Parts: sequence; structure tokens; C-alpha cells
Amino acid sequence: DDPSTSPYDDGSKLEDVKIPDGFTFKTSQSVQLGLNLQDSTGQAVDSVRYTIIGVPVAGETQRLFSGFTGDKGLIDLQMDVPLHFEKIVLQTYFDGSQMMNTIEIQNT
Repeated sequence: DDPSTSPYDDGSKLEDVKIPDGFTFKTSQSVQLGLNLQDSTGQAVDSVRYTIIGVPVAGETQRLFSGFTGDKGLIDLQMDVPLHFEKIVLQTYFDGSQMMNTIEIQNT
């Protein structure tokens, strides 16, 4: 047996790889999230802790970001997330309660 040959070597070369038109080699997508958190009376709530969790097509979820709402209960952020995430979950912690909202990632 020749140790320089691999059982996975089919003789093709990197130069022979055909890349389809439009393929971008991107591994992430830009996601913009803008929300205004309010209490049950409709009043804006600032300083609410929240976590954003990525939900992949298959596999484990992953925490992407944690923070606190800003002035007037605003969350306004843009982040790059891996392409294999199809949804994000916004988890908020307010007044002893935890709430979770699932948001589909819209590809534009």
C-alpha cells in the first residue's frame, strides 16, 4: 500500500471544482431586530433583561446576544447570525416572569 494516497482521494483537484453562479461563500446573514417592550398597560418598560437565542434548521440552539432594553423599552440591534439559523427566540425577564417569542428570520 502506498501511504501517500488516501482512500478518500478520487484524483480530482481543487482547480476542477465548479462553483455555480450566485454562490457567495457567505456563512452568516445580517438580522435586524427592532422592538418596543411594554407592560400589560401599554407603558414602555426600560432595563428589561433579554436574551436572543438562535434556532438552527437542525441541532442545538445557541445564545447569540444578551442585554437590557434601552430608554423607552427599545431593542434596536443588527447582528450577523450563522446561515443555518432559521429562527430566533427573544427571551425576556420582567417582574419575575419569563416570556419567550419565536421570530422567523426573513431572508431579503
